[in-house]
Amino acid sequence: QHHRAALDAAAIALLAAGPLALLVRRHAPGAVLVFTFATSLAYWLLNYPQGPVFLALIVAFVTAIMAGARLLGWIVLALSYTGFTWLPPLLGTEKAPSVGYATGLAAWMLVIGAATEIFRVRRERAIEATRSRQEHARRRASEERLRIARELHDTVAHNLSLIYVHANVARHLIDDRPEQVETALDAIKATSKEA
Repeated sequence: QHHRAALDAAAIALLAAGPLALLVRRHAPGAVLVFTFATSLAYWLLNYPQGPVFLALIVAFVTAIMAGARLLGWIVLALSYTGFTWLPPLLGTEKAPSVGYATGLAAWMLVIGAATEIFRVRRERAIEATRSRQEHARRRASEERLRIARELHDTVAHNLSLIYVHANVARHLIDDRPEQVETALDAIKATSKEA
């Protein structure tokens, strides 16, 4: 690439700035996207040697879209196409691109954008499915607790009714048949333990 400017300190700084910005892409995806776009475009417009200068920009784009900054992502994608394809010829550093190059670049950018959107939708669906499964499990656990509480309530209520019946029997038998009172009181002690 003899017709391009030699790699100097400014070129290296621009090449390093984008990947370094990726370190904070999770905290500020939109800002990192704009920054990597600016550094990549500056490198490109200063006519430095071409190479994988776009990798940081692609990672920042995907991160921004996945984080929900979709509008910004698509705006930067459109600005990238315009800036990288048409600004160099306007500045006189490159010849105008051929129709095939311009169309091919547009197609690749659309593929990257569409693929990112597909991954975003799939991830959102997976998150929603997980959330739905967790909610279903919570609801089942809550229903099970309610069923157990009802059974416990029914059992205790039944046993308390038996205690009441045995106590009434003991009260009626105490004067006429005192020997059977002991059986009623034993039944009350056993039912109480069960309850």
